[in-house]
Amino acid sequence: MRLTITLLSSVLALSACSKDPTVSDGGVIEATNVITAVATSELNPPSRVIKASVSPKEFTNWLGHILLLTEDGQILSSNTGFGSISQIADSGFKDVQGLARGDKPSIVLGLTNDGKLKAFIDDNNEKFKPLPVVENVGDLASFCSAELPATDYVYARNFSGEVLKLNIKLPASGALSVTKSDVVGKGSMACALNKSEQLYMLNEKSKLAVLSGNDNFGGFSQTMNGMSPIETDAGTAFLITRSGQDGAFVVQGDQLLRLKIEAGLSIYGIENPSWIWATSASMGNTFNKGLILVGDKDSNRIVMISNEYLLGQLEEISAQ
Repeated sequence: MRLTITLLSSVLALSACSKDPTVSDGGVIEATNVITAVATSELNPPSRVIKASVSPKEFTNWLGHILLLTEDGQILSSNTGFGSISQIADSGFKDVQGLARGDKPSIVLGLTNDGKLKAFIDDNNEKFKPLPVVENVGDLASFCSAELPATDYVYARNFSGEVLKLNIKLPASGALSVTKSDVVGKGSMACALNKSEQLYMLNEKSKLAVLSGNDNFGGFSQTMNGMSPIETDAGTAFLITRSGQDGAFVVQGDQLLRLKIEAGLSIYGIENPSWIWATSASMGNTFNKGLILVGDKDSNRIVMISNEYLLGQLEEISAQ
C-alpha cells in the first residue's frame, strides 16, 4: 500500500459551512454540534493512564492486547474478553505502540523517557518478557498514533521533527531488528496514521493546533492521544482533547463536534474526558470493528466504546 502524506494545516482548514465554528472572547473555537457515544465497557487500571495502543490478534481477537501507558511511565495490558490488567513494564516510558502479528506472540514497543526503543514479547501465557533490540534509528520523541497497527513497521518522530518509517523484523536470533527506512516528513510536531495508511502531520501552522487549544504546542506533541484518526466514509476524522479545557471532541471536515460520553446499561459515562484514542482493529465481542478508549479526568477509569456506533453517527452528520 502506498503511503500518502498530508499536512494537517490544509486538511483541517476551517472553511465556511452550514454550521461554522465560532470563536469565543478568549479566542477558543467552540463546537458546532454535540454527538453522543454510549459507554459499552470499562477498565479500572491501578494508575492514571495517558496514552493507549493495541496489539490485536487475528482469530482470538477478544484476547488482543489493549496497551495502556500510565502517567508514571508504566506499560499495562488488558483485553475486551476478561478485562484483567497486567503489567508489561514497570516505569520510565513515555510512549507505547503495538504490532499486529496475527496469532503469533504479540510484540509491544516502548519509548523510554530519553528516547530509547525497547521491546517486549508475549510468552503466550498473557505475560510479556523483554525482547532484545538491535537498532540504528537514534533517539525518538514519539510514535505516530496508528488507527490500525502494522505487522512489520511503525512511524515515529525524532527530536528534530522528522517523521521516520522504521522497519521491524524478528529473525531466528531472537533479537528484534529495527532499521530506518525513510524520512517521510519534516517539521512535524505530531503525526498520525489512518487505516488507509495516510500519514497526517501536525506542524506549527496547523488549524488542529487552534482547535486543540494549544498556542505553542506546549504539551500537544507529548499527548498523541489528543490526535487520534478514525477513517469514515466521508474521510478521516480526528478525536482530540483540548489543552486546558474539559471534554473530548471530533474534528470532521470543517466541523468541531463535542463528544458526550453517556452511560450504558451498567457502565457510567464520563463527564470530563482527559484523553481519547481509537482503533479500527477487531478487538472481539462488541468491538469487532474496533474500539474507542476514553480516560476519565476525575479518576483512573477508562470507558470503551464501540467504534461502529460512533462511525454511524459521524456518517449521518456528514450526509446532512
